[in-house]
Amino acid sequence: MRGLNILVVVSALTTVAYNNGWIHSVSPFLVDITNRREFTPAITFLNYNGAKILDAVKAAKEYFTAEEPKEETLSDMTAEAEKLFQEGNFRGSFSKYETIFETNKRKLGPRHQDTLSAEAQMANALQVNGNIQEASIILNKVLASQRHTLGMSHQQTLRTASFLAKNMRKQGKYKEALLRLEKLLQ
Repeated sequence: MRGLNILVVVSALTTVAYNNGWIHSVSPFLVDITNRREFTPAITFLNYNGAKILDAVKAAKEYFTAEEPKEETLSDMTAEAEKLFQEGNFRGSFSKYETIFETNKRKLGPRHQDTLSAEAQMANALQVNGNIQEASIILNKVLASQRHTLGMSHQQTLRTASFLAKNMRKQGKYKEALLRLEKLLQ
C-alpha cells in the first residue's frame, strides 16, 4: 500500500503541476488515479502535507525559472538586444547578448550554433562600443568554432567573418580586412 500511496502523491503533484502550467502533458492514468475513492488515505496525506510539498515545489519553480530562462524568453531577450543595438545602446545590447550567450552555453553547450551566434553578436556590440581588441579575440575564437561546427558557407559563419573584417578595418588593417571580405565572396 505504501508504494501505491507514493504513486498517488506523485500523480497528485503531477496533476497540480499540469494544472498550473508547469508541465505540458500528463498521462491520463495519473490524473484518473488521483480521483479514485480507494486512494483516500494517500490524498489525505497530501492534504496534510500538501502545503509543505507545494511550498517546496513553488520554491523549486522560482529557483529554476529564475536560473534558466525559457526559450521564448531567450527569443525576447534576443529581440531586445537587437533593438538596443539599433538604438545605439551598445552597452545594454552587450549585456543582453552576454546573458543569452551564458545561458545558451550552459544549456546547449559552447559549440552550439545559437551559443556561437550570441557570442558573435556580443563581440560585435563590444567592438562598436570601442573594445576592439577584446572583440577581435572573441570573434577569431567564434569564427574558428563556426568553421568547424557549421562550415564556412553557413550564414552565421559568414556574418562572423564580416564582423571580423569590420574589426580589422577599425584596427587599421585594411589589407587583411579586404582579403577577408574577398574570401567571403568566393
